[in-house]
Amino acid sequence: MTTPHAAGVQLDLTAVPWSRRGSYMTLTMNVERRDHPGRDNDVEPGLYLGDVSGLRLWRWNGVFLVLGIDGDRFVTPEVTSATYDLLVLSVGSGIVEVTWEGADTMRFRSTGAGLRFVQSVIDPMDAALAFPTGTDAWRLQMGEDAHYVVTRMSGLLSVDAPNVRTGDADTVDRKVIDMRPGTDGMAEIALTQYEAGYVAPTSRPSFEECRLSVQDELATWSAGFPALSADLVSTGDAATALLWSSTVGPRGLLGRPGILMSKNWMNAIWSWDHCFNALGLAAGDKGLAWDQFVLLFDHQHRDGMLPDLIHDNGRMWGFCKPPVHGWTLRHLIEADAVPAGELDAIYPKLVAWTEWWFTYRDLDRD
Repeated sequence: MTTPHAAGVQLDLTAVPWSRRGSYMTLTMNVERRDHPGRDNDVEPGLYLGDVSGLRLWRWNGVFLVLGIDGDRFVTPEVTSATYDLLVLSVGSGIVEVTWEGADTMRFRSTGAGLRFVQSVIDPMDAALAFPTGTDAWRLQMGEDAHYVVTRMSGLLSVDAPNVRTGDADTVDRKVIDMRPGTDGMAEIALTQYEAGYVAPTSRPSFEECRLSVQDELATWSAGFPALSADLVSTGDAATALLWSSTVGPRGLLGRPGILMSKNWMNAIWSWDHCFNALGLAAGDKGLAWDQFVLLFDHQHRDGMLPDLIHDNGRMWGFCKPPVHGWTLRHLIEADAVPAGELDAIYPKLVAWTEWWFTYRDLDRD
């Protein structure tokens, strides 16, 4: 039997976005057209920095198209390595490395190359603002979306952005962030997502300290799951790492950490998928497993119904899924994944959910 070590899993960014536990940010090359309003349009192929807030559910969630700067050329970066702690991009003869500083900040470090971030989608009433907040930082107020702060740590940083937009005529303008190497050939920036208020840190860990922190966190978390036979290790590592990276932190309507169905485009939590996530987590992270089970009950209607889905910005009541929750709870009890005192709290909610089905969905009373 082999102990899982998911930190070494290699990602294909055309299929799985690069993200981490707790974050609403991604880097992705998945531009697949979907047969669904909001995603039934073509997207220019490339690398995108995405936002998986529920505000972008069913919409294209790429906020910035990321281009490499190779001298005076702008090129699509080539992904040469992608593990959850470190993304390595090739830009001409130079490289760009990306890691995480906590859940809300990406760190970009380049040698012999630069990066350009071009705003991908502009809403007609974006009302966007860009403010210099000192000699080395800009705050990007993004209208209805999450906001960003870009901070220069070395090299050169420039931001080209209109101060304000007020309608259709101005939507040709896009924010553009350029990170270019200095005279030593190096550059490094931090790109932070925030909701309402931002306070700059008084100090920052080094790039390597950030990378090792992510690696250690994922390795420690994945090691909590049972050892697997050798033929299942690679699949198990990929699965545990995906659960870890698909988790977002408490925010808005989400009072607990939640596992999104996908950080590609189904960036919400559905009303029976959360049960299967809970069962999968029960052997390795009982606390997170319980959070997944209870998340939908946190939003239970007074009539007993569970919403079809929830995310940080809303709920959907127009549909509902089969009531597998009693069956799920039994398995969580057997896995010793129900915290002390929580069974008494959840039972009345389970009763109300069951009675809702008999009252409002058993129309022939059979």
